[in-house]
Amino acid sequence: MYAKYGMLETAHKVFDSLLDKNVVSWTALISGYTEHGHGESALGCFKQMHHYHSCSNTVTFICVLKACSTIGAVADGQYVHSEIVKRGLEREPLVGNTLINMYAKWGFLAEAHAVLDKVPDVNVVACNALLSGYVDHGNAEEVFTFFEEMQKLQIAPNSITFVCCLKACRSTGVTGKSFRLHKEIIKAGCEKVLLVSSTLADTYAKSGFLAEAQTVFNTLPVRDVIAWTALITGYAEHDRGDDALYYLEEMQREGVYMNVATLTSALKACANVGAVVKGKEIHTDVFRKGLENDSLVSSSLVCMYAKSGFLKEANNVFDMLPVQDEVAFNSLLIAYAQIGESDAIFSLFDKMCTEDRRPDMVTFIGVLHACSHSALVDEGQISLNILSSDYGIIPTVEHCSCMIDLFSRAGNLCRIFTMILKMPFHPGTVEWITVLGACQRWSDERIGKLAFEHAVELDNRNIGAYTSMYNICADVYMKEVIGHEYRN
Repeated sequence: MYAKYGMLETAHKVFDSLLDKNVVSWTALISGYTEHGHGESALGCFKQMHHYHSCSNTVTFICVLKACSTIGAVADGQYVHSEIVKRGLEREPLVGNTLINMYAKWGFLAEAHAVLDKVPDVNVVACNALLSGYVDHGNAEEVFTFFEEMQKLQIAPNSITFVCCLKACRSTGVTGKSFRLHKEIIKAGCEKVLLVSSTLADTYAKSGFLAEAQTVFNTLPVRDVIAWTALITGYAEHDRGDDALYYLEEMQREGVYMNVATLTSALKACANVGAVVKGKEIHTDVFRKGLENDSLVSSSLVCMYAKSGFLKEANNVFDMLPVQDEVAFNSLLIAYAQIGESDAIFSLFDKMCTEDRRPDMVTFIGVLHACSHSALVDEGQISLNILSSDYGIIPTVEHCSCMIDLFSRAGNLCRIFTMILKMPFHPGTVEWITVLGACQRWSDERIGKLAFEHAVELDNRNIGAYTSMYNICADVYMKEVIGHEYRN
């Protein structure tokens, strides 16, 4: 009784006073510790029990496996598993389910599947434990494979099954499976389960199927903060900021309070559409909720102000951050890059490195923009080199575009041409048109002709290529005419 209701100290005293400590009393104590979150104590009792040669039963093993699962003591769980095998209890459904849950939770997925294969009557609970493990440890493809196995075995899925499968769709971006799962959900009568419908709406929204997400959302029996946030995030992530803010207003009208995820998505929407007034209202809400020290929310505030050109406010929020993470640094860097504040960018980059914040590809776009704006060719080349050599980042189109712009400003057209040929991806028409623009600026007919040949080889109907080449030739011809007239 004492153990059941969490009075564990009293329970242990009563237990210690017992002259005959049998499997029932040991199990009651272990169960109490497990159920009330004292996994270490439960495991300690189990070891003591075995030291005194007391026999465990099915309930004992289930309790101690739950304790191992709670505290991540998988090695101890494997020892318990070996004891279960010795007693011939591995095929017991409840024991098997608990083993599968422990192994799957901590990423021992092969072991979890091996246990499941030995359970004679596999039920949906065991299957869901394995599916959850696959999802939580990034094995989304295994989720789909195992779901098909379940169907072959005619194990009826339930709401947890569908949630796992939808999460797998979300992580892999396999949208076709979402539509098929939607049909299965309706067939199983789970479309009215709030968790399933919210996850389905979120999956559609994150995949860009906003109309489908909206349709599912509209059918929800209850719209909680998770459902609203799924819809708002979908619109914000797919450049539909106005729609995101509209549904934020609707959510607030219905009396649903924002959580951290809602706030960050709403701030992203404000940043995308330049809705600074709304962003400031949300900033006030952040203070009201006491979330100004939440790194995710604060970084989103920095991003919103920075993208909207309110750099003073962005810096104020940045300076107050408890942890100045990479997202916050990058938000400021890109904002300064847009207005050509090179010194501020270099200062931020130095601070970022000093504080052991790892620069990423976005950071280097800001740095290369600064180099380009200040015509710092050598610094730009060094930055591009350390991008891959020190940080293992493969240069993207954006990085190379910054370098093309930098070399163009400096008139180093040969270096542009060489760099394009060495890029880690095939240059497209856009890159060659950019080179043609640089050649026009510097009247370089030789490099211009080479760039023109590459551009029309990719797209011989591109008017921009012909126009740029015509202008280059015209400029060169006019300079020759003027030079000839001058000499005469």
